[in-house]
Amino acid sequence: PEWSSLFHPPMRCYVPFEGEQVHCEPLMQEQGLVFDYPTYNMNYKNEASYQWFYALAPRKLSSKWFDTLIKVSAHAGTVVATWHSEGVYLTEPDFVPRFTKKSEDDGVLLSVAYNATEDRSFLFVFDAGALIIVDFYPLDQVVPFHAHGLMCIRGKCYPNP
Repeated sequence: PEWSSLFHPPMRCYVPFEGEQVHCEPLMQEQGLVFDYPTYNMNYKNEASYQWFYALAPRKLSSKWFDTLIKVSAHAGTVVATWHSEGVYLTEPDFVPRFTKKSEDDGVLLSVAYNATEDRSFLFVFDAGALIIVDFYPLDQVVPFHAHGLMCIRGKCYPNP
């Protein structure tokens, strides 16, 4: 894909309750960064002070599909961690918080991945703090790209994102 023509620079917009105009400003410090399918820790998502979000990105503008998972500092507008493996393409991650709730990024990210070299799909479990794989499970069939799942935690369900 021609990534730079498909995506506009990400913006953070402020919507006042009354009277003022909507105000938008660039979200990221790095110009030209392309990403999509952001996800958050649902326990923090609606707080103005949330620190982290995660998203899929092409590693290079020549990438065939989303092949990199990124962790972004929402305050600084910078990518603080990435995960990439050559020939592996990811689906939209889902954040699952740990019950300990030590910090906003205390949890795991789940993503179905397609390994083009092996022609196999896997369920990857990433540590959300460090973006390292903590476990993976081979799937019995190739799973096509999909997005916008539903996350249920302790009887409450949230759409992703």
